[in-house]
Amino acid sequence: RGVRWFADAGLAAPQLYVPPAWALGALRSESLPAPPFRWIETLTGIHDLRARRFHVLPLAGFEADNGFRGVALRASNGASAAFARISGRPLRVAVHPHDLDLRLAGDLRRLLRTRIRSIGPDAI
Repeated sequence: RGVRWFADAGLAAPQLYVPPAWALGALRSESLPAPPFRWIETLTGIHDLRARRFHVLPLAGFEADNGFRGVALRASNGASAAFARISGRPLRVAVHPHDLDLRLAGDLRRLLRTRIRSIGPDAI
């Protein structure tokens, strides 16, 4: 249905699918059928379905609507940023529509003011 939406809207289907975090469950690239996407992004990285490889990539998120999520995400974001620096891997940044109104809005604004280079999944 997701791919059909793009065709119905007169748009080309994307190569990268970012499902809701709960949608896929445990996922192994080698066991997937050939979907209409080349890449599927999950919380832990990106599955390259054409090459049948998984790339572990750190992730920073900012959807903290309560104190516990704020503390947990800030700790997780710090660990992810450190892993990105140490490993030389890119840091993925997950931005949701209301993040700039939530508890980690300042963290997100600071990150967006840094030198960010956008890359596509084929550059991994």
